[in-house]
Amino acid sequence: MRSNLGFIAWVAVGVAFSHTLGAIETQALPLAQTLGSGTFGGGAIITVLAGSSALAGIAYTVVTDRLPDGPGSQAGALSAVVAVAAVGVGQAGSWTALLTVVIVAGLCTAPLNAIRSYAVERTIPEHRRSQGFGWLYTTGACGSRPAVWNSPCCRWTSPSPRPP
Repeated sequence: MRSNLGFIAWVAVGVAFSHTLGAIETQALPLAQTLGSGTFGGGAIITVLAGSSALAGIAYTVVTDRLPDGPGSQAGALSAVVAVAAVGVGQAGSWTALLTVVIVAGLCTAPLNAIRSYAVERTIPEHRRSQGFGWLYTTGACGSRPAVWNSPCCRWTSPSPRPP
């Protein structure tokens, strides 16, 4: 029963994380349009998010054994940073501010996914891991879908008209 509760906790982390990250991803184009750019700007936002995540993933791999806290503490801290960054995305009024908070969110993405996978692997019995990972990633994907409707960036969803 204890491993089930641990697994459920990691699924909840995944849903919350994917919902928050999905809010940033689904708002990339409206954010770019509001800041005077089009599809190129939206693509640039996603590229910056993915690039910073990839760099953080490499860095996390190098330092993970030297970090003092366990997976739960690390996941909590990274999740909080992503949530604050998502709210910051909705408040950013310039490209500099927007890209700064997108980079911050991206820097948490790959490490948080690695932590979740590691923790779930240790939580689930070996003969149930394929089922566990299936549920973990399915529920994570489900967490990102509602972000379209209630994004912390919702003030950006309809670009305001430009003055003539």
